[in-house]
Amino acid sequence: MKTRKTANKDISNKSGSALVLVICLSLILLLAIGTMLTMSSQQAFTVSRYSRSATALSIAEAGIADMLKKLALDFNTYKQAAITNNFNDGCYIVTSTTNGQTGAILRSTATYLGVTKRTAVETLGVWQTIWDTNMFGTFGILSEGLVDCNGQGVLKGSVYAGDNIEIAPGTTVEGDAYAVGEIKDQGDIQGSVNPGAAPQDVPYLDVNYYRNLAQNCGGVYINHSLLPPNAIDYDTGDPANIGEDAYIGNAPLKLIFVEGDVLIKNGGIITGCIAATGDIDMQGGNVIHNGFIDPLSGKQLPSLMSFGGSVEVRAGQELYGMIYAVGDVMLNGGDIVHGGIICHGIVDARADWTVHRGGYEVPPGVMPGKEGNVYNVRIGAWLE
Repeated sequence: MKTRKTANKDISNKSGSALVLVICLSLILLLAIGTMLTMSSQQAFTVSRYSRSATALSIAEAGIADMLKKLALDFNTYKQAAITNNFNDGCYIVTSTTNGQTGAILRSTATYLGVTKRTAVETLGVWQTIWDTNMFGTFGILSEGLVDCNGQGVLKGSVYAGDNIEIAPGTTVEGDAYAVGEIKDQGDIQGSVNPGAAPQDVPYLDVNYYRNLAQNCGGVYINHSLLPPNAIDYDTGDPANIGEDAYIGNAPLKLIFVEGDVLIKNGGIITGCIAATGDIDMQGGNVIHNGFIDPLSGKQLPSLMSFGGSVEVRAGQELYGMIYAVGDVMLNGGDIVHGGIICHGIVDARADWTVHRGGYEVPPGVMPGKEGNVYNVRIGAWLE
């Protein structure tokens, strides 16, 4: 029989065991709660860190986009440059360094709420610089259409056609030939022959750029609708009714921009650049010595530019400067062009002609196409 003392002792032992159990359970519960709080805090920190990291990377990429836009508008200014932009809680610093003749390496560093991210891009070039290299390095003719070379002609450079190339007997091409279509070579192509070539964008020049030069930067602007009988004679400066929108002979040293067609004749010596929104017809043994320097860019301009028509050069003309036409370019009869041809129609050269590849400065106002005055920056690779 248990005594009262023994019974009390058993009760005390049971109570102590229960207390220990409660304390252990409480510690386990507190540990679990602490663990959960710690994990939640760590997850919240991780999410916050990831969010800030993603935002910082987006800001760095915004810096790349900013520099790409500036390069597209003005490659020469921003090919070696650094720009900075600040946001509410972040900023980026992006630098550009040249990579070869036509490309650039862009590196952008962004900071957002204490997190720093970096990214870099390699560009393959912009239209202005790609065109500079192609046209003024090797090419004498760039055409979106057919290139038809006849007679005892010589092309001192390469040729590209967005259609076919036809080289007649007696014609020499001192370079390569690239055609999206066929190449019919009955002459002498001294370089490689590349039919079925990949299509290339033939550059456009911005008509508004040259109109502004003539109106505001020391050139001559002629709106034929304001000059009855729609003509002007640069020999005397007096209007001359010759059935053309404008007649030019012995022009002064400057840019002459004509809204309409232009006839150049009478064997004049022209020291300047002639641009027109219509056709340009050059005949009668003229010589164009293009010495006009663009006051905005400091570059030499082409000799002839037709922004809405074709250019026909005939009867022994000699041009020192590129020919540019939205339409066709025709050489007929002993013509010599120093500086190459760019056109968006066909090139028809015949009867003892010579075209020298580009050797002059690239004219300003180059556009990649009809879309607008923004150059196309080609991304080669994301480096980081």
